[in-house]
Amino acid sequence: MPGPVVVSADPLGPLSSAWRECVGTGRLNLALRADYLASLARVQREIGFAHIRGHGLLSDDMGVYRTQEVAGRTYRRYNFSYVDQVHDAFLSLGIRPFVELGFMPSQLASGSQIVFWWHGNVTPPADMREWVDLVRALLHHLIDRYASRRCGAGRSRSGTSPTSTSSGSTRTRKPTSGSTRRRRGL
Repeated sequence: MPGPVVVSADPLGPLSSAWRECVGTGRLNLALRADYLASLARVQREIGFAHIRGHGLLSDDMGVYRTQEVAGRTYRRYNFSYVDQVHDAFLSLGIRPFVELGFMPSQLASGSQIVFWWHGNVTPPADMREWVDLVRALLHHLIDRYASRRCGAGRSRSGTSPTSTSSGSTRTRKPTSGSTRRRRGL
């Protein structure tokens, strides 16, 4: 049986401040809750750190990816409103989010293998093209919404990709392979 662990009361040397660069949190859905944000604000006030990383940006509880069958056609919609609420909350506290692309939305997943009690789907996408479209739309959205805050200018792109304006209007991409992809404006 191992002996007791003894921790010296005297410092052994300076503590590195590397941990102030990026801390981890639970799933990002927590940042939609007032109690979580109050706790995070206190930690930021009393300790302070530059970046935060959390899980589940694309999980079902963030509402990013939805499909709907209408008259034999599949419509895919992206909704980034919860993503924006989470990122806006972090930024309002002076914390920059570290974007982690996970977990797989269940309507895009190739299987049902999950981790954690909140069911983070860890299977690859059933349709790689749809996954690429989702990630591309998310990244374009984040760049359009947040790059101007950091860099002083927005990002523009051609009208061939899904896009939304700051006023919330929506463009619809033409159907491909019998489906329509539409990104909802925020």
